[in-house]
Amino acid sequence: LQYQDKDLANYYYATNNYQANDGMVFEAEIIASYPIGDYSLFGGIRSYWYGDNVTDSPIVDASYTTSGFFGIGYRF
Repeated sequence: LQYQDKDLANYYYATNNYQANDGMVFEAEIIASYPIGDYSLFGGIRSYWYGDNVTDSPIVDASYTTSGFFGIGYRF
């Protein structure tokens, strides 16, 4: 759970006709990893659900965002 104050929300979501208020963003994430010696393969899915202070902005067209990621890590 993230709190966004008015200044941060306006930095990302304000327009000439819209000023955002403070609000909350909920985040959920699942990560998996598979070790291979000193290396690891990892990947995951992350979703954000936005409050009205974000979704009321005319530059936002969805109430949530989902993204995936993957990578290779090295343990030293």
